[in-house]
Amino acid sequence: MKYEFMQAHEQEFSIERMSSVFNVSRSGYYGFIHAKPSARAQENERLHQSINMWRYFIIDNDVIQRWDIFRQ
Repeated sequence: MKYEFMQAHEQEFSIERMSSVFNVSRSGYYGFIHAKPSARAQENERLHQSINMWRYFIIDNDVIQRWDIFRQ
């Protein structure tokens, strides 16, 4: 949570100052920034994209079916 805040506000405040305020190391922050997402986070993202794909497919299909009803 601290690292996410630091990343979001790095244009406003120096990393050195925020590290001091939050009592975290700068190397920890930079490690967080350059870390790859965990296997679980990658799987969550894949599932999220798959769910969104199906949701849009279902919505689009429903709209097409409703349009076909009006065209008849």
